[in-house]
Amino acid sequence: MAREYFGITVTLAAANTAYHLLGLLRAIEPDCPATAREVLIQSPRTNAAAIIGIGDANISALRRGYVLEALDSRTYRSNLQNVRVAGRYVWSDTQNVTLHVEVETA
Repeated sequence: MAREYFGITVTLAAANTAYHLLGLLRAIEPDCPATAREVLIQSPRTNAAAIIGIGDANISALRRGYVLEALDSRTYRSNLQNVRVAGRYVWSDTQNVTLHVEVETA
């Protein structure tokens, strides 16, 4: 039976770098799916000085889709199995930023 939940903490090691979210997740959990029912991205308190963006492959300091501050979270949800993990990128202006990510498939 396939896993229905993945709870993963990822680190954005370099500042001002676009990271493919699915690539980060699969580096830790190779079975993490490319689509899900729900994806939650949370920024912990330790990111207080960081600006974090969630967007597409062209994310940068000047082009961010959603800005995530410390203790904020962003949830992408659907009644279908069609929230694309693979289409999301994360970026930060600060190095060694951590994000908590939940991927739920059922």
